[in-house]
Amino acid sequence: VLVYEMIRGQTPFYDKNRRAMFQNILTNEPPFPSTLFSPTATSFLQALLVKNPAQRLGCGPNGPHDIMQHPWFAGIDWQALLDRRVEAPFRPNIKHGHDIFKYVVADSPVVTSSVLSGSMPGRHTMHFDNFSYMGSDIMGSRRTSLFRESDFRMEGA
Repeated sequence: VLVYEMIRGQTPFYDKNRRAMFQNILTNEPPFPSTLFSPTATSFLQALLVKNPAQRLGCGPNGPHDIMQHPWFAGIDWQALLDRRVEAPFRPNIKHGHDIFKYVVADSPVVTSSVLSGSMPGRHTMHFDNFSYMGSDIMGSRRTSLFRESDFRMEGA
């Protein structure tokens, strides 16, 4: 859902009516306008949004390996990414010390090498290691302005 929202700027099952939106989640397939979604992105998202969890990409016996091997991630060196040898696609534009509070910095990668080694728990196990939560007391009123376009400096721009 997050990848869909990042590409389209809207949730895949959106409807002004909340009840209709929940019905869309249960029964409808989201639109994939070719002007926004490449065939590979469409294939990836359709595989992730399969209604039946047993048939969903990443829920089979290979778990997250199937997601990582999807053509949408072609060219990603997962081990280099986990080893932090991949150059960041953008760097935050930090002008003052207080600007760092806009960004959440993890001491360790969210995905660990256990994903690559196949030591993930069974698919029916609730597993929340390496997840984080930032409460409203920390987020405060910045919730709607965490990331503005001006906060990022694109390489070569």
